[in-house]
Amino acid sequence: MKPELYERLPERAAKLARELEEYLLTDIARRIKKEGRVPSTAWKETQNLLSKGMTEEQLYRRLAKLLKQLSREVEEIYRTSYENAVDDMGYAYEALGIESVFDNAEGMDRLVRAVMRQTAGTFENITRSTGFMIRGADGKAAFVSTQKAYVWALDTAATRIKDGGVPPEKAIHDAVKQLADSGLKTVDFQSGRSIELESAVRTAIVTGMHQISGQICAQQCEELDTDLVEVSAHSGARDKGDGLENHRDWQGGIYSISGTSTKYASLLTETGYDAKAKKGDVRGLKGANCRHDFSPFLDGISIPQWTAEKLAELDKDVIWQGMTFTAYEAQQKMRDMERQIRKVQRDLMVFAALGEEKKLDYENLSIKYMRMRDVYDSFCKAADSPTIWERARAVNWSASAATKARNAAKSAVARLEKERQDDIIREKIRSAGELDKAAVIHLDPTEIDMSTLGFDTKHINGERGRDITREQAIQWINDAKISVTVWGGQYERYYGFDGAVYVNVAGNYMRTAYAKKDFTDDVKQILEVLKNHEH
Repeated sequence: MKPELYERLPERAAKLARELEEYLLTDIARRIKKEGRVPSTAWKETQNLLSKGMTEEQLYRRLAKLLKQLSREVEEIYRTSYENAVDDMGYAYEALGIESVFDNAEGMDRLVRAVMRQTAGTFENITRSTGFMIRGADGKAAFVSTQKAYVWALDTAATRIKDGGVPPEKAIHDAVKQLADSGLKTVDFQSGRSIELESAVRTAIVTGMHQISGQICAQQCEELDTDLVEVSAHSGARDKGDGLENHRDWQGGIYSISGTSTKYASLLTETGYDAKAKKGDVRGLKGANCRHDFSPFLDGISIPQWTAEKLAELDKDVIWQGMTFTAYEAQQKMRDMERQIRKVQRDLMVFAALGEEKKLDYENLSIKYMRMRDVYDSFCKAADSPTIWERARAVNWSASAATKARNAAKSAVARLEKERQDDIIREKIRSAGELDKAAVIHLDPTEIDMSTLGFDTKHINGERGRDITREQAIQWINDAKISVTVWGGQYERYYGFDGAVYVNVAGNYMRTAYAKKDFTDDVKQILEVLKNHEH
């Protein structure tokens, strides 16, 4: 079978796994938002909330639905795989005038159903061990089953609120984020190893596809009486390691199954695959994440598909932002970018379900999402590869979700730009007014309760010799353009174009005040900065 089939055919089934992951995470977020509170005590009270989470029966029904959908998809995938593997050698059977045992529907059904039974068993094991890998208070990784994830999130939030004084909204956000960061995984409890559910589903299907094509090819070699096979090739083949681990070195070659040919190298030695036993080394041909396959080759009849020139054309380096990537590295980077974009989309949906569209984290994540899209597009252009946006889209990522993210990103960018400009103004004010580094400049003056604010008339009008009323000073505070906190928070200075007032915060009174005509040079310089920036 062609390498692109190993990538394209399992994608629909992998999307089903991603859809379940998105559903569970957003469901947990919605239920927590609907609950509207975090229990005041930890585990005991949280246990009472289990009924509000997804029950085991509900989860079982959801997983059963997934298995049913996967079964339909897998049967179609395997039948397509079968037909492609058989059709690839049609020319040879026609040239030799012989028939294959795989030319009838009965042969296809028997092989497809045998492999499907094995895959179904794998899926059962996968769905029985799905959950989230989180990091406990001790820093160690721990597994939380899907049906306990809701309770875990609330319990974790409650514990942090009680023991660490963390605000409820942040505690809930952080707990849900841990689940989202993990993503839905399947765990091998014997080894403790966990992998993404999507990867587990994809691996199971590709394994089945390899089994079907391997059995067909072995039978075809026997029927066509050939000891030779030609291995497929594709751009971005693995180029790391030595020997059978380096797929780029052996792809596109013609090999001997028995290893007895004096003209062609041994298939087993070069690629690690034993065509007679129909199994191979996990690092080589038909191994983990391998998209290569092979088909019978008839010396004198078959025309080699790959020449040295064609193989070299597959492996052009990619230069992007001053960095050089091999074809394999470039393809791995594109797939990783697509995964990361999908993850950010999923996280945005989860936080939206928590009602956090207006929160800072949501805005920052939206900026990250928009930047990641730009980087992905830029890299694909450098690699002369089409941007496959469908691969970079979460299953339930809608047009409205994308619009929300874009608007949030625009809002956040505008906010960040304003913060940058404000920082520039603050530094100009600090320099103009010769203010100490410890002084805190507020471009929006600090609010103060003026109803009880005292007025030191003895100091202002007596010692300073000014003629200012309390009402005038109050008006200057109201009209102030900025305020500055000085002396470790003991004083708040209010500056406006008509007057300035210094408030003793601890004593709750106006210590001094002066009109525009009495402005010192440093105050004039501060106000000049404000005029220029029209703040």
